[in-house]
Amino acid sequence: MKKLFVCSDIHGDYFAFHKMIQLAQDNPLIIAGDLVPSTSSFESFFHQNNNELIMVSGNCDISYDFQLAGIYYPPQLRELDFNNRKIIITHGDIFSPEVCPIKLSKGDIFISGHTHRPKLFLNSKNIIELNPGSTSRPRGGFPPSYAVIEKHEIKILGLEDELLIYSLEY
Repeated sequence: MKKLFVCSDIHGDYFAFHKMIQLAQDNPLIIAGDLVPSTSSFESFFHQNNNELIMVSGNCDISYDFQLAGIYYPPQLRELDFNNRKIIITHGDIFSPEVCPIKLSKGDIFISGHTHRPKLFLNSKNIIELNPGSTSRPRGGFPPSYAVIEKHEIKILGLEDELLIYSLEY
């Protein structure tokens, strides 16, 4: 894997979802909860894209909506490996690495959503905390946003203009 694209809090916004699929191209796309697939158009688009989608459920995600859209209902927590780093993905039910049931070590990445505000920092235990913000309903004066994780850098970018919001080299 060269890159991982990360978004959260799509809230049924088909255009934001479509834009994320386009941006990710053939790279994996992580959706950190609140996809809220509200229309049948999500089903056809979901199954026609070439991206690997890695999702967790959020507080607004309801299994019935996923069933109607023909999409599997994701778990609340996921773990994956990227360039020998553990990545934990949650929406906000697990709100920090300290309360995560999976132990994280120096250099690992903890991804969450829910707040609709981007954040990116190295905490006191040298764990990277990432919230990509919201692609459809940003808060705190931020634009709609997403993140890109590369081998040695993470960036949070504006969805509409791809302007840099935050970056972290590691």
